[in-house]
Amino acid sequence: MSYKEIYDFHVQLLHTYEKNEKHQGPYQRDIDYFKRQFFLTEDVVQKIFVLNQLVKIHE
Repeated sequence: MSYKEIYDFHVQLLHTYEKNEKHQGPYQRDIDYFKRQFFLTEDVVQKIFVLNQLVKIHE
């Protein structure tokens, strides 16, 4: 599996979690922090790490 496939999978999974979320949870501050970090990262591996952190919060 390539980094691009992993990246796409994480984005798809995160989109599904956010779509099914009915209200802002108690971790909204953490979610906002990692979303900001996502836009600051330049490397695909770093972006995957940040996406993984967001997925973990939603789980």
